[in-house]
Amino acid sequence: MPLIVEGRLGADSWRRLVDWPDAVEDLGHVIVPATALPAAMATTAWPRPLGVALETPPLVDGLLDWLPRLGLVEVGFADVGDGRGFSVGHALRCAGFAGELRARGPLMPDQAQQLVGCGFDSVDLPVGEGSRAAAWARAWRAFPQRYQFAPGSARLHSILAARHGAARAASD
Repeated sequence: MPLIVEGRLGADSWRRLVDWPDAVEDLGHVIVPATALPAAMATTAWPRPLGVALETPPLVDGLLDWLPRLGLVEVGFADVGDGRGFSVGHALRCAGFAGELRARGPLMPDQAQQLVGCGFDSVDLPVGEGSRAAAWARAWRAFPQRYQFAPGSARLHSILAARHGAARAASD
C-alpha cells in the first residue's frame, strides 16, 4: 500500500500482523490488531516499537493505558465520509500520544489538512491509490498554518497561537 509520510511518498518500516499470534520471532515494528494488544504487550520486550491498528469504529478508552509504550497507532477510516477517525486522532494527541499517528483507508487528498490538524503523521492509502501520491504531497504542504491543531504537538501551531505570539512580541 502506498504510504504518505508528512507529505511525501515513503517506505513503511512497520509490518502488519493479521492474526495474533503470528509466527514472528522479532516483535519490533509490528502492527497488531487492537484485540491482540494486551497479549502483544505481555510478550514484547521493550524498548521495541509496537503498533496497534484501530478499526472503525475505533475504541480508544482501553488504549489510553498503553499509549506511552506504543510507537504507532493506526486509525482506520471505513469510508471517505467517516469523520470518526479525525476525532480519534485528535483525542489520542490530547491524551499525550507522541508516536506516529497513521490514518488508513479510503481518504482523499482534500482531507490532508484535516488529518494534519488532528495530529496525523502519515496516511496508508488503499492499493491502487499510489498514482495520487503527488496530489497527497501537494495537499499536505499546501497550507502550513492551521486554524485548529492537536494540543501537545510541538510541530503544529495554530493561526491563533501565531497571532497571540506576534501580539505578545509587539507589546514587549
